[in-house]
Amino acid sequence: MHETHQVVRYLVGGASTAAINWSLVYCFVEYGDFHYLVSMNGAIAIIYLYSYLINKYFVFRDHAGSHLKQGSGFVIMRLFLLAAINAVVYIGVDIFSLNYMFIIVAASIAEAVVSFLIMKFVLFPTPKFGG
Repeated sequence: MHETHQVVRYLVGGASTAAINWSLVYCFVEYGDFHYLVSMNGAIAIIYLYSYLINKYFVFRDHAGSHLKQGSGFVIMRLFLLAAINAVVYIGVDIFSLNYMFIIVAASIAEAVVSFLIMKFVLFPTPKFGG
């Protein structure tokens, strides 16, 4: 049951993060006339702290004070995933001429799955009790 609650919390936290992220991207592109990759990266930079805090405390219920270790691991993970997302979005938009919001949403969903697994098993692992 704990696993189900954790996944539900991740979906709620992720949905709020995604809504903020996608809204920022849309506003930066449509109203600020920024390039879609600049907009995507700017939005992601803005939501990183929110994402870290919501995952640490709300999703994984990790109240250990190890912000330096976990925070730096979170940033490193996000930077690797950001590089992958940039490549996917560039290929999808500039090579395959897909709509920028469609490809950003699709890439974000794939990234969310990978991110959850890394956070669950590496950054915020549940302590094991017993033998």
